[in-house]
Amino acid sequence: MNNHQINGNKQHRLVKTKDVVKEYPILTLYALEKAVKENKIPYTRVGNTNYFDVVDIEEYITSNKRNGDD
Repeated sequence: MNNHQINGNKQHRLVKTKDVVKEYPILTLYALEKAVKENKIPYTRVGNTNYFDVVDIEEYITSNKRNGDD
């Protein structure tokens, strides 16, 4: 997985849905679409294409971390 940080600051970059699934194999297309429908991940829609900021994707993944007690 690519590191998307520069000098400790997160680098914002918009990627298409198919690229999110490729870059972050932990997210399936189903999981990503479900998160969008539940307003858990912000996105930008241009025409018929959804774009996601990699910072938002990484924050979503991090927010779903659980320890062994959960």
